[in-house]
Amino acid sequence: MTISYQYNVATASFAGFPRLLARWKGSVYKLVFKEVLVYAGLYVLMSIMYRIGLNEAQRRFFEKICLHMEVSVNFIPLTFVLGFYVSFVVGRWWDQFSSYPWPDRLCLLIVLYINGRDEKSRLIRRTLVRYLNASTVLLARSVSIVAKKRFPTTEHLVEAGLLTKDEFKLFESVSTQYAKFWVPLVWFTKLVDKAKNEQLFHDPSGGMKQVLDELMNFRDRQGKIWAFDYVSIPIVYTQVVTLATYMYFVGCLFSRQFLDPQQKYENYHIDIYVPVFTLLQFFFYVGWLKVAESLINPWGEDDDDFEVNWLIDRHMQVSYAIVDDMFHQLPPLEKDKYWNEKEILLPYTEASLEVKKKPISDLGSTMNLNIPASSRPMRRMTMDTTNPMGSSADLVMRRRYFRRRGSENDPSNISSIGQRKQSSRSFTEISVAVPVAPSFGESQGFVADVSGITGKSDDSGYLTPGFPTVPNLRDENEIDSERVRKISSPARMSFFVPDGEVLANFNSRNTRLDPIQASDADASDADDAHAQVKAQLQRKKSDVKKREYQMTFQKPAKGATPPRNAQSPSMNESSEPLLSHSGMEDRPVSMIA
Repeated sequence: MTISYQYNVATASFAGFPRLLARWKGSVYKLVFKEVLVYAGLYVLMSIMYRIGLNEAQRRFFEKICLHMEVSVNFIPLTFVLGFYVSFVVGRWWDQFSSYPWPDRLCLLIVLYINGRDEKSRLIRRTLVRYLNASTVLLARSVSIVAKKRFPTTEHLVEAGLLTKDEFKLFESVSTQYAKFWVPLVWFTKLVDKAKNEQLFHDPSGGMKQVLDELMNFRDRQGKIWAFDYVSIPIVYTQVVTLATYMYFVGCLFSRQFLDPQQKYENYHIDIYVPVFTLLQFFFYVGWLKVAESLINPWGEDDDDFEVNWLIDRHMQVSYAIVDDMFHQLPPLEKDKYWNEKEILLPYTEASLEVKKKPISDLGSTMNLNIPASSRPMRRMTMDTTNPMGSSADLVMRRRYFRRRGSENDPSNISSIGQRKQSSRSFTEISVAVPVAPSFGESQGFVADVSGITGKSDDSGYLTPGFPTVPNLRDENEIDSERVRKISSPARMSFFVPDGEVLANFNSRNTRLDPIQASDADASDADDAHAQVKAQLQRKKSDVKKREYQMTFQKPAKGATPPRNAQSPSMNESSEPLLSHSGMEDRPVSMIA
């Protein structure tokens, strides 16, 4: 079993880890001291040969070899290869221990569902846990040297009481060339089914499924242990790491020799007989490799291998204690010591009071953060005014009209809006206040009436500002429902308005158009009128006034489905004619959102 030193490092202290260096069992000294002695002996022999056994010419040649090896030995990426290999082995070592099956959960379920006090129920409970332990021992003796030495043959399980003679005969009668540690689990399943058929297994809420699910988990853990033994780390990987480690230090036998200082080689200024740091480097790297060698198969007899015999003994005793010794033990119910207390504080001993710490607050780590009083008042964020088109009053465009006006790729250009047929839906009104905040520009403009700007919704529920546009007709009676953008929320809009003369001239032309029954020819006439309005507006742009209007949008009322060609009720009951804007190709209207 892994050498435990948890108690020795429970509290950080002066020289806490260095005190562990004095341990021998499980230590790195025990793993590598033989290799270190052999390596030191080889180094000494080579040093004696260089100093005594070679003549002058042979020493010069040996020195050239050492200088060459000093450069070449660094080509081996020893730290990377060895570090990755050892980390992989250590992770695999812990996964194997975590996968070892423990019978405790199954024992608790057995006690819950097979809870009879008669002799038959007790016999079934004890037999079930014996099958679990027999299966685990059969698995352990297949992968562990320690368990194999304890149970060399299957007959030893009969002698140990894990199997009866009849069970042994049944076990041997199973004809298969593979491991048979799973056979007792089959008996477990059949015995549970028998107990249920005999009304000894109380299953009011799916207990059979719960027991079998836990048994499958137990079997899965056994399968993992078997797989770890069957599938090893690829031997080529182990060979690469071993060769890299030992070839590196073979090169160090030459490159770490102390050469003649009189030759004035670079970095060879002194002559030392004992290579202290070379031996330390060998100690560390080879010790690293020996750790992987010790942990690659933790089912052996190394100091850090799993104590399989302890696991077998523990599981046997605990499982029988759960299902038999403790089966009838249930303490009587009585009120606890803190029955009438609101705040429960467990007492401390004098020894524990010395290390008692300040209670940790459960309110969160930011509860101690103090926000200044000047930063506590709350306010609402203002709307973004950087978008010239606004964030809410998104205009709905007709794609066919874009093609006619040559602005198909610019749906945000509202100057290309013409007259359109309105939908045959019924509408409800949504009114939004429009403050006066125009954005002046030389070629910007928009025509609107004084009473308000009406907006209408089509069959798809899209809102369109209150001016006619040319419909995108696929056939004579169908209006295309595709839209560029959809109205999302109210917005503030501001427009340039012409003076009375231009407005009267426009209204006199526009009243001849029926905005609901308008045709393409009517729209063409409207375009001409709009072009004249634009020219007059540009001549009189000095007279543009800032005014405040009430913008009204409409959306379809729920459940309203009038005929398609029916006239929609007007949003704006004012007798003033609707104004539209068409043909402007300069820049879009300015909006403040």
